[in-house]
Amino acid sequence: MSEIAIPANRTGHVKVIFAGAPDLALPALRALAESRHDVVLVITQPDRPAGRGRKLTAPPVKTFAESCGIRVLQPVSINRPDAVEAMRAVRPDAIVCFAYGRRFARRALVLPRLGCFNIHASLLPRYRGAAPIQHAILNGDAETGVTVQRMASEIDTGPILAQESLRIGPDETAGELSARIGELAGRIIVPTMDAVEKAKVREIPQDDSQACEAPALRKEDGLVPWRRGAQAVCNFVRAMTPWPGAFTFNRAAGGRSRGRLIVLSVRPVAEPGPEVARTFGSAAQPGMIVCAKERLLVAAGEGFVEVRRVKPAGSKTMDAPSFLRGHGVHVGDRFQ
Repeated sequence: MSEIAIPANRTGHVKVIFAGAPDLALPALRALAESRHDVVLVITQPDRPAGRGRKLTAPPVKTFAESCGIRVLQPVSINRPDAVEAMRAVRPDAIVCFAYGRRFARRALVLPRLGCFNIHASLLPRYRGAAPIQHAILNGDAETGVTVQRMASEIDTGPILAQESLRIGPDETAGELSARIGELAGRIIVPTMDAVEKAKVREIPQDDSQACEAPALRKEDGLVPWRRGAQAVCNFVRAMTPWPGAFTFNRAAGGRSRGRLIVLSVRPVAEPGPEVARTFGSAAQPGMIVCAKERLLVAAGEGFVEVRRVKPAGSKTMDAPSFLRGHGVHVGDRFQ
């Protein structure tokens, strides 16, 4: 651990540029905006089409910043000369980034007097990359957390200024965990910037030998892997909810497709019951429906999964009994 002396800010606060986009980043931005520090510019992603009507929609960070009267910049690239010049013009002391989704080039990293700081949704060096929350759940981790680190040229590799952990609930989805991580980030970012402003911060280099990656997820990554064990399937569904969404294809025993099915809530089942054991023994193939009466049980690569909540294509979210009554699902059908 080392101490790095930084020239004190004589104005009594830190002039901050905040870069971020989704709901996850809002508590940190709100905390900074309500603190004695001065958020002089917010940088976020361009407005994009969203929803069924594909209406042009602003990032949540933009909406909040504008409600506070904070100037907003939405460059296509943060490293374009005009974007860099706009940041230079406000003479920032620090840049704070959380879930912005773009890499800062050196010309941007060297702008602020105190440096650039990234809030990352994991306990670095674990889960460097764009999807740390999802990968922590996917791997069955019992805890994760928030790290504030000094930004470096390589993403998520800079020294750690602050870090705090939290437990992952056994049934918690990525969406639910994101909300808690966002609140935790909001609680630790102001004390961290206070420490930076007071001229001394304690920085801990990351141990690269302990690093693992958390690459971004694509829509197609949500296909449920029924061949994995029951707990792994449940972790997968939790990790993919709400994005990119865990999905499967519902096929009748004869092979006819009933379409795509979004799987929203599941739990592992160690013992499926005597009726299932008598009917299938150990012959149930992964993805096969082994119970379709009030409960929806599906065979996994090892063990069984109870599907509790789903959303059929073109329909609303429903619990398993409602799905079974309305969609003609039978024992022996397959989720593929």
